[in-house]
Amino acid sequence: MDKEQLKSRIDFNNIQKKSIETVKGIPETARNYDYLVDFEGNFIIPLTPLEVKLIEKIKELEARLKIQEEK
Repeated sequence: MDKEQLKSRIDFNNIQKKSIETVKGIPETARNYDYLVDFEGNFIIPLTPLEVKLIEKIKELEARLKIQEEK
């Protein structure tokens, strides 16, 4: 899959948590990670907390721009 195909599959509005056990079979070792998810529900890219906040901020700015354009 090339870069453009991958970019078209990712939905930046679809960020989901995925729990991964660091030691298999021991639920206490599970850690939650945020992932970008494509339109088919596949977990594509793990995100850091900073990246999640940046995506949220970009969405807020886009909403503000849309409001300004409507005025």
